[in-house]
Formats: sequence, structure tokens, C-alpha cells
Amino acid sequence: MMGCFETMVKIGGYIMLFSILAMYLANLPFDLPLMRPALLGAVEITTGIQAIAASVPGFPAAVLIAAATAFGGFSGIFQTKSVLKNAGLSIRHYILWKALHSLITCMLLIGLQSLLLICG
Repeated sequence: MMGCFETMVKIGGYIMLFSILAMYLANLPFDLPLMRPALLGAVEITTGIQAIAASVPGFPAAVLIAAATAFGGFSGIFQTKSVLKNAGLSIRHYILWKALHSLITCMLLIGLQSLLLICG
């Protein structure tokens, strides 16, 4: 029972920590219009998707949202790491696969968009 409580507290702690970090990042002055939303999407998925949808128009927003969704954010990675701590699985492999899935998702979305433009 205590193991379950410990896991829940760790996951909740990471959600709070990365939400606070995302709020700090949301207030940083960046000159590049895509930098802040992309960074927020990489840190924390829900805050990042909200920032992307609010500040990036059209197809670039779709690509950034797809990338953030496939990657899941560093918050999700830390949550997963806290659960898999004693499972003997490599968090490095997990991060690599999440990044690869994000890249493949973006490439597929861009490819489908190009195909629709050619055929449409």
C-alpha cells in the first residue's frame, strides 16, 4: 500500500514541478515566435498544446501539436522513470523511442499534407 502512495506522490510531484516550470517558461522573452510554444510542448504536454493552439496559426500548429503529443513531454518521461525505477528498463531507450515517434509523426503529417495539396 505504501508503495502505491509513494508512486502517486512522485507522479503528482512531477506534474506540479513541470507545470511550475512551464509557467516560468511561458513568461520568458523569446524573439522567435515558435520557440516558446515548442519548448512548452517539450516540457509539459497539456500546457504546451494549449500554448501552441493559442499562439501558432494553421499547419505549423498542427505539426507542433503532433510532435508534442507523440513525445509526451519531459514531465511524462520523469513520471515514467519514477514508475520504472526498479523494472530494469532503460529510460534512455524510452526517451530515444519517444523522440523517434515524434519525428515520424511530424514527417507523416507533413507528407500527408503535401499529398493532400498535390491531389486536392
